[in-house]
Amino acid sequence: MTNQKDIIELAKDLSLNDIETLLWIFKDHLSVFVGSQNRHMISGEIESICFNGASLQINLNLAELDNLSDNDFINRAFYGEAKND
Repeated sequence: MTNQKDIIELAKDLSLNDIETLLWIFKDHLSVFVGSQNRHMISGEIESICFNGASLQINLNLAELDNLSDNDFINRAFYGEAKND
């Protein structure tokens, strides 16, 4: 098992391309917590990782929606009811 100091030193030498690759490899093991609203914990799975200028952009599966209000869970969190209720 590699110790934490070795991992930190390795991480310092990674390029953004390397970090993007690692995030993509581990994306199925990651979930992003966005926040909470009306006792609804809003989170998402990683859909894609890409460059946005000089930084990496992580897009959640919610980003695939044309409008966040198309998601019933989001509607319940923000408006108290789902679109189809």
